[in-house]
Amino acid sequence: MNRPLRGVLGCPATTLAAAMCNEPCRSANANLHVPCRRPAAAAVLGRDDLIGDHMIAFRINPDYTAAVDLGSPVLDVAPSVRGALLQALARLEAPVTRRQLAAAARVAPGNASAVIEDLIRSGLVTETVAGRSSMVVLNRGHLAAGPLLALAGLRGELIRRLRERLSAWSDVRGAWLFGSVARGEAHKQSDVDLLMVADDLEQPDLHERLSQLQADVRVWTGNDLQLVEHSPISWQRLVRSKNPLVEQLRLDGIALTGDTTALLERAK
Repeated sequence: MNRPLRGVLGCPATTLAAAMCNEPCRSANANLHVPCRRPAAAAVLGRDDLIGDHMIAFRINPDYTAAVDLGSPVLDVAPSVRGALLQALARLEAPVTRRQLAAAARVAPGNASAVIEDLIRSGLVTETVAGRSSMVVLNRGHLAAGPLLALAGLRGELIRRLRERLSAWSDVRGAWLFGSVARGEAHKQSDVDLLMVADDLEQPDLHERLSQLQADVRVWTGNDLQLVEHSPISWQRLVRSKNPLVEQLRLDGIALTGDTTALLERAK
């Protein structure tokens, strides 16, 4: 118990403890990319793309390099094989064989074996024998399981924060998270892609709110927020044209606010 997070990190827990404080912690470990609760970085709002009269894409200028792997966030504190196995364990509720766990983590069984043994010894993974098979499952009663599950669920926390923020904007008729983050396929370099339909794209107050949201997403995750805006008229034009982006929103977009069902139904 003197190093309770060794099972998670495979190393002394001082690095993760540093990451959980309120101060910049990047220097604690070069491989540790947990975002600190520092004040929002100054955002420079610029128009990178103006398509016709209806689509404006904004992008925040990078202020620092830390970024969360939103597809497998456990890899930010437990890299390589250990992180991949822990991420898979956090998603699995039923016991699986060692080979099945390795497959779920996309790790070669030979590389996974020693790490699984170490996780069992730490108590973070429980092993049972069923016939000739060894079944393993995350020990959710372990003291380190709570932080691990919270870390594995960072994508859900990002979605919750975006919904909370955007639901307070009365001039936004609908918004979706889309792209690799929405599909759960993001990596450290992935942008957070967001599309919104707003009443007045030129409203200065909206620009200020977008600038703050971009800065906040950068602080929360270390990833850039790539934002696509539409007015109600331009959105109708887009859906009538059967733009592939509309179909992408239907397939794997995550609704954040507004009557998104009605907005998408107009595309049929």
